[in-house]
Amino acid sequence: MDQLFILEYGQPYKIRVYNLNGHLVNSWNHTDTSGYRYGNKLFLSKNEVFVADVFNQQIVVYNLDGKLNQNIPCPAITKNEHTSMCSAGKDCVIITSYSPPQASKININTGAVLWTTTITYHPYSSTCVSKTLLVGLNGYGHARGIWIDVLNTENGEC
Repeated sequence: MDQLFILEYGQPYKIRVYNLNGHLVNSWNHTDTSGYRYGNKLFLSKNEVFVADVFNQQIVVYNLDGKLNQNIPCPAITKNEHTSMCSAGKDCVIITSYSPPQASKININTGAVLWTTTITYHPYSSTCVSKTLLVGLNGYGHARGIWIDVLNTENGEC
């Protein structure tokens, strides 16, 4: 796939799709009305677009053309600005939240929480580096420095 998918902050949020030349090829509105603009809330997996809906505490799944495929209830998504989400294999997602500072592994087929763990500092964002590691980027850069928690995505242990 030679496209870039971006979640654009606004009321409503928009998902914009660009080709590699920077031309807009598609866009659609996203259901989240929280107004929270921080954190990575979009990833692609299995030819679908997964986007966190913080206001409704769910993961919204679209096909690559923007058609709604399903909503997955996800109480692990907390209603705060720094909710972040990344893929952790073909059937799972890791969701981090700023308050409370935690990470949770969710089965995207069932919405079941597989584990939840407390994180040392309040995470601003996170990314899965491989199928076995989660790196949470934490802390206030100007006040405390940058803290990185490395977690095993299989069990949530540091």
